[in-house]
Amino acid sequence: MPYTHLTEEERYHIDELLREGNTQSEIAKELGRSAPTLSRELSRNKGNRGWRPQQAIERQLQVVCFSNDAIRPAKIVEV
Repeated sequence: MPYTHLTEEERYHIDELLREGNTQSEIAKELGRSAPTLSRELSRNKGNRGWRPQQAIERQLQVVCFSNDAIRPAKIVEV
């Protein structure tokens, strides 16, 4: 099964379901994701005020922008 990031829509849906009092297992099932995926999302992207979808999205963008591939300098070739 190929790995895919949670989408912005999924993160806002997670927020709605959490506010409704659903468990992590119920939310994972609703999204068609594994329970460990949801658990990692909620623990990795937690801030001082708990997990919020917008801060999770912003963190994902930072990781993508500052990954090794994004900042690797171009290879210099002598001619």
